[in-house]
Amino acid sequence: MEQDEQHRGTFDFSGRVNRDQRDLSLSFNGTVDASDYPHNLTAGIEQLNWQLQGADLPKQGIQGLGQLQAQWQEGQKRLSFSQLSLTANDSTLTGQAQVTLSDEPEWAIDLQFGKLNLDNLLPRNDVASASKNVAQTGQQSTRPRPVIASRVDEPAYQGLKGFSAALFLRADNAQWRGMAFTDVSAKNDESGRFAEYRRVAGETRRR
Repeated sequence: MEQDEQHRGTFDFSGRVNRDQRDLSLSFNGTVDASDYPHNLTAGIEQLNWQLQGADLPKQGIQGLGQLQAQWQEGQKRLSFSQLSLTANDSTLTGQAQVTLSDEPEWAIDLQFGKLNLDNLLPRNDVASASKNVAQTGQQSTRPRPVIASRVDEPAYQGLKGFSAALFLRADNAQWRGMAFTDVSAKNDESGRFAEYRRVAGETRRR
């Protein structure tokens, strides 16, 4: 990382993480502006490259590019993400998000997929089906995670406690299990222990 006298600088990073039979390769570079810190801090990731391979993933893995802008506002205790652009295989995502760190953190997330191809992001078969295929054909499109990597059972909806969130998702085109959808949208408001799905809509089309 390099910085000038006005506390504006550039940074770059590259690394690799391996855990639970999954391998993540990550590299990015960007800029940071701390000239008004601690009142205001901004940063931008100009070029992000990433690749994820291994267990419970499609055989070809998942890889893509990305960029985003981030800002911390001390007075409002708010962290914002804007100009988000991310690709994952042939799926594309844009949007923005922010969180206000009050006594109960408040999230607002607005994401849009130009294309969301779940068939190219998720394995088509679960672990049981994959194991059956191995026995029958000696081949396997996905590799299950080890038993020690399984999650410990938690009470239902445990993760919904302690914050509120407004989530708006849209997808111009989506594909799941060979079915094609257009103009998919979902709106969700969550507060405390309650989640309200206000709207879910979409259209299917034959391929």
